[in-house]
Amino acid sequence: MGYGAVINVILKSEYEGYSVNLQNFAIANVAGNNGDDWLMSDQPSVNLFYTNKKINLFANYVHGIAKWNMPIYRETVYKDLMEMKSQETGPNNFYDYKGNVVNGGINYKLNDRHLLSLQGIYTSSKINNEDLFIYDVRDIRDNSTGSFTDNIFNNTSSDDYTLTLFYKGEINDKLNLYTDISYNNYQNDVDSRFIQDGTMLS
Repeated sequence: MGYGAVINVILKSEYEGYSVNLQNFAIANVAGNNGDDWLMSDQPSVNLFYTNKKINLFANYVHGIAKWNMPIYRETVYKDLMEMKSQETGPNNFYDYKGNVVNGGINYKLNDRHLLSLQGIYTSSKINNEDLFIYDVRDIRDNSTGSFTDNIFNNTSSDDYTLTLFYKGEINDKLNLYTDISYNNYQNDVDSRFIQDGTMLS
């Protein structure tokens, strides 16, 4: 539903200190069937944390790329009219993704019963997806045959950032308060094209 959250857990009540965590997740294609893109996916990230008795600071950055060149096949039948079968030409679905995620925040403990927190997150992504189909076509009515080529392009670019101020308080054992106020800005640009036999149809 588009909901994001950061969960912060401090295991030692009076812990003070900082930590830095570097990690990476990658997918390598060793079979050689992903074109020139042997590195199919790569997601390096860095996490920074600092906490003391009153303040907890955190920041995280993730950069991601993905390049998938896959073979896909389609068959469409219009009953009593036409059947279309795409040729198996090798990779004909090309997916290229680049994205960044940055989030951070500060949690300030006013006292043991009241916590104030400011957190933000920024996400950007660019996705380019292309499908290429060469169809063999048979007219069922007169058994005539033909062929045509479809190119389908779907390109998107998005930027999304959210800033949220939280308050959590404990008045007594039976009354707890929680409130937050958020600002969110989202922009998404979409470019979709359908080309058949070199002619743009939409």
